[in-house]
Amino acid sequence: MATKTIKCHICVICSRTYKRKYQLISHIRIHTGERPYKCETCGSSFTSSGGLQSHVRTHTGEKPYKCTICGKTFSWKSTFNRHLKTHSNAKAHICVFCGRGFVDSEDLYRHIRSHIGEKPYPCDVCSKEYSRSRYLAEHSRTASHQKKLNSGGGVSHDANASFTPPPVLLDTVIAEKKERLQVVNQEIQAQQANVRRFIAMINSHEAESKSLENEIEQLETSKAKGKRFLND
Repeated sequence: MATKTIKCHICVICSRTYKRKYQLISHIRIHTGERPYKCETCGSSFTSSGGLQSHVRTHTGEKPYKCTICGKTFSWKSTFNRHLKTHSNAKAHICVFCGRGFVDSEDLYRHIRSHIGEKPYPCDVCSKEYSRSRYLAEHSRTASHQKKLNSGGGVSHDANASFTPPPVLLDTVIAEKKERLQVVNQEIQAQQANVRRFIAMINSHEAESKSLENEIEQLETSKAKGKRFLND
């Protein structure tokens, strides 16, 4: 049975968890404003090389992810995965403001920004900010952005500035983390019970093995005695 990888890398700012250290490092750059990966075509910058690679597809038009159910194609794997969930009609993530349901927690987070006015994606060239990364990508392709980029204009962002999510968003995250923690703890208890049963089974087999070895030894001894008796 395959074991699940536990998300053990936790963001100290917003408490989001990740399976891999490099995922956490990339996420923290969202809070610090650091964007070391820059697009050579439009100048947009990104927190990870994967983000840059996905962005480049907006220029090339490449859409390598295709839905086998409806035939739609996507440039980003994350968008493709969220799309797949729309076919299940399961909307378990509910907005606390308007009651609208979403199939993915990331979609819920983005939707909540429309209520609280959060815009965590700033343009490195001008002063505009956006609630979604794709809005920033669309802005980066506009003529006004390209004109300001070519003229050498730009807005500097403090790389040391931190972003603190709104309390209502943190409440949603905390609630989900607590729910996930309960599930993980239940899985741990179930696995521990399986381990105890497995150990008990091993002990039982070892006892049976030792008993069989003793019985075989006794039978071999009796066999040897019988041969000597017949020979005498």
